Amino acid sequence: KKNIFKLAQGEYIAPEKIENVYAKCKFIAQCFIYGDSFNSFLVAIVAVEPDVLKAWAASQGIQSEDLRQLCADPRAKAAVLADMDSIGKEAQVSLCTPDCTYILYK
Repeated sequence: KKNIFKLAQGEYIAPEKIENVYAKCKFIAQCFIYGDSFNSFLVAIVAVEPDVLKAWAASQGIQSEDLRQLCADPRAKAAVLADMDSIGKEAQVSLCTPDCTYILYK
């Protein structure tokens, strides 16, 4: 049985398809997509790949005490969202808005 749900505007969503697309992003270790019939948008909960994000930060001259601090940095979030947006556009999947994407650390 397929896992699909309907958003408030009537659009049917298969979250696994979207999760599989965003799993191709270099910054992402895991991605969970959530939505319900009371809202017209999806929420992405993203667990970053720590080594990749730290290497990117070092290349950008961003210093952070720990992964928690790095995930809270707006430049790091923008980089993750930009990568998600790029991968999503290739696959014709659009989710990437800062207000509905939460970046987590392990």
